[in-house]
Amino acid sequence: MLLCMSSITLAVDASTTHVAVTLLDDNRVIAANSRPAAKGETGHLLNDIKRILADANHNLADISLYAVGLGPGNFTGLRISAAAIQALALPGRTPVIGICSAEAIAAGVTREHGDHPVMVIGDARRERLWMLEYPLDGTTDPRPEPRLCAITDAASRLTEPGLLIATPDWSRIGPALEQITPPSATLIRENRCPDADDIARLAISRQQAGITTGPIDPIYVHPPVFIAPVFNR
Repeated sequence: MLLCMSSITLAVDASTTHVAVTLLDDNRVIAANSRPAAKGETGHLLNDIKRILADANHNLADISLYAVGLGPGNFTGLRISAAAIQALALPGRTPVIGICSAEAIAAGVTREHGDHPVMVIGDARRERLWMLEYPLDGTTDPRPEPRLCAITDAASRLTEPGLLIATPDWSRIGPALEQITPPSATLIRENRCPDADDIARLAISRQQAGITTGPIDPIYVHPPVFIAPVFNR
């Protein structure tokens, strides 16, 4: 008699103002937590993971797949979550799959509103927006490059019929989005944070399809700036 072994996936997303952690047994959520992001996030995130595992009566040795949201989003949260997940996965050489956080937002929007094209828009600062589109045909890049555009130029990219528009930054760019959203589109008027459950399920799907996501590095809207140290002589 063959025994069916379960597959335990731990997923984390810290790309927005909230940090989400979830544990799945195959595709079933067995423990989850979401909370506002905290300053000095590393210790808090590791405590979240310990608590989630304890709630589900599991330990790190049980995890067969790690998943982490890669952004775009909060610079510090992305760096900390990516580093923490890779560190936890290293001793057992457990697979890690990175998921674009905007894709998880789009997955949640589709689940709630049905099959429509989705545009996820975020605040790129400097009077600009970043944009990632998820069409009905499901053609998505596992590691996309966000499009940057001036707020005043964004309306020309929102003309597809039935388009749903979501943002993790409603509290900052909501009024601007209301100004540029055409009548043919539906604007979701709230902060949409990625659900760690969707991060996990997207990662499981990628693993089953044999799709790799490349390095587990955050997806930056602006390239990191390096400033050479100045030494006193």
